[in-house]
Amino acid sequence: MGKDAVNIKRQRAWQAVVSSIRRTYPFKNKGEFAAFNAFAVDFKRHLPASDRTDAEFFLFLENFFARFGDSHTKLNKYPTKAFYKPAGCEVKLIGGRFHLMRYGTYMGELILVDGRSPKALLSYRYTRTAGTTRRFRLYQALKLVLV
Repeated sequence: MGKDAVNIKRQRAWQAVVSSIRRTYPFKNKGEFAAFNAFAVDFKRHLPASDRTDAEFFLFLENFFARFGDSHTKLNKYPTKAFYKPAGCEVKLIGGRFHLMRYGTYMGELILVDGRSPKALLSYRYTRTAGTTRRFRLYQALKLVLV
């Protein structure tokens, strides 16, 4: 493959990544969306040229995601940690089964969340939740199953 073809493929891959983020990431307001666009345009200037290896291109993408997490979502800065949870959704534990409610409307039973069972996620969150009573800890842990 020629150098021009490699550049075109890398440009298309970059555009696919950025447009996917623009379409699916839950930006809180227009300012946050504009800040991401400025960040992506600035970061694109460091796109590896066609004489670089594919491994360097994938490291470039990995670096983009890492910096996106640092500068945009502030995932590495406690106490400003921001986690994504679908708006209006909550999990109810009824009869040992996990049910998804959205704005008070029953949506269905949860089987898997990100490839893990809700029971495993609940036990993970439960052990990391502090509280004086078991019921309080369970209630707090249920809030975090969808996070």
